[in-house]
Amino acid sequence: MERPEFEHFGIDKEQFDRSKSRDDKVRKIFCRVFILGGIIIGILIYIIRVLPFNQSVTVRDILGFIIMMGLWGLLGGLLGFIFGLPVAHISSEIYLSFFSTLSPLRRKVKNFEAARKKYDAWWIRTQKELWTTLSGKRFEQEFAYLYSKLGYKFELTPTTADKGIDIIFKKNGKTIVVQCKAHKKPVSPHVVRDLYGTLVDSQADEAILASISGFTSGVREFVIGKPISLISLEDIIHIQKKITLDKDNNR
Repeated sequence: MERPEFEHFGIDKEQFDRSKSRDDKVRKIFCRVFILGGIIIGILIYIIRVLPFNQSVTVRDILGFIIMMGLWGLLGGLLGFIFGLPVAHISSEIYLSFFSTLSPLRRKVKNFEAARKKYDAWWIRTQKELWTTLSGKRFEQEFAYLYSKLGYKFELTPTTADKGIDIIFKKNGKTIVVQCKAHKKPVSPHVVRDLYGTLVDSQADEAILASISGFTSGVREFVIGKPISLISLEDIIHIQKKITLDKDNNR
């Protein structure tokens, strides 16, 4: 599937950003209207409650009235924030959907976003399929290459006598030891305990445990407070996506 680009829909990045900025302003206006509406309603409810006013009104009565009116206004604004924001969000989206049928630019932007969303879902699905079919050694190679795009220098260790280290990363004066697991089941705690021992023995600064199939809860509990990062398949996909977005923004 070809990645949708702005020019395929007759727009450019500046037009897209401008359209999205206008949409964000509309959403903020709707939110402010609902909150302000809650404040006004709260004040009106209080005024109606105290009517009719007593004939003899003192300064204290006036001050009390103003204070209470402010409190009711705050209450109304709070309720407007809690209950009104979801309604404001729905209302703004309905308004923007209607507006998109009238504006040729917004129609193009909406079509572009729909195509990009469809492409992203396809891309994530294919990337997951790709990573899960890699052999253990190929997983190490691809993982090292991915991090090299983030500025890390890497060294792949020999298959034998690797002492539990698959890759060594270096960046900003830090050394990071990496262990990659392409297993079909989540990594168990004994793996991360061994990696921690390797981290201490090698005197590296940090360690990374990368797993295609995720980690057990015991692994996640063990790394708390330790310089060990757990990288799952979802994290790998996120890194790939970030690299792609950075590349697009630097065009």
